[in-house]
Amino acid sequence: LRKTHNRSAIYDTTFDHRVHTPIIFKMPPHSDCIDNKEEAIKFVQKDGYNLRYVAEYLRDDQEVVMAAVQAKGYALQYASDRLKDDPGVVLAAVQEYGESLKYASNRQRD
Repeated sequence: LRKTHNRSAIYDTTFDHRVHTPIIFKMPPHSDCIDNKEEAIKFVQKDGYNLRYVAEYLRDDQEVVMAAVQAKGYALQYASDRLKDDPGVVLAAVQEYGESLKYASNRQRD
């Protein structure tokens, strides 16, 4: 993970495991995390990986996490442990990308 800064935003370069290419997305300006539920939902709908930039308490919000895993199943890795054990959340993530099952709780994997 590589972050570069300019005056108005943070750009985060990461790797998309499905297509084996780097992807770059723009972070919200001057923010470490999103802590507003409505903003968080919009942010994760654009790219599920953005869940990692959402406040920890919102990573335990089913509506926010569902929006993220429906956009990108791999976002399950950033969800709270409680939601990694939620059958509906895990199913949505796996339907979007089957290999996201590895981020589910042991109980859900079995």
